[in-house]
Amino acid sequence: MEESIQMPPEKSDSKETLVGSSGLVSAALTPEKDFEAITLEEKKQPKRVLHFSDGILEEFSSDEEDETDDSTPKIDPKTLTWIPYMWYYCVLGATKTLAVCDFVGEKFAWWLGITSPKYQYAIDEYNRLHAEEREELDQEAEEREEIRNRVAETNAKKLYMDPVGQPGTDPSASNI
Repeated sequence: MEESIQMPPEKSDSKETLVGSSGLVSAALTPEKDFEAITLEEKKQPKRVLHFSDGILEEFSSDEEDETDDSTPKIDPKTLTWIPYMWYYCVLGATKTLAVCDFVGEKFAWWLGITSPKYQYAIDEYNRLHAEEREELDQEAEEREEIRNRVAETNAKKLYMDPVGQPGTDPSASNI
């Protein structure tokens, strides 16, 4: 994608658009109008766009990553003699077998449960004990609340009872 610089018709003969090998677009300077020098850089497209809960990360490829390592040429096994031919297929078979063993080993370890943290049992036990303790504390708090309510009810009954123990009569009202 090349960007071009559009100049007004009266000034277009005094400027040229130059595109370098690096993709930069620049304009040649005129002595009297050097403040109009424009250098635009082509916008790089991100290699990957990663979406996170706290924002977006655009990953751009660097020049080092863009260069592929072609120092090892591709080998056509049909052109090899017998010993290199056998060696090529032995190495190829060994690398593929190792990759399969690695995959199967990971799945087997997951099935046995040895991929979990080393002290996961201790973490689970702590969480279980913490939940039991919280449940006991909640139950004790409910019991204390029930006891407070019963005490408040008995105190309220005692307050409105007459000295003889008959409910509903107020001793101060009979003196009037």
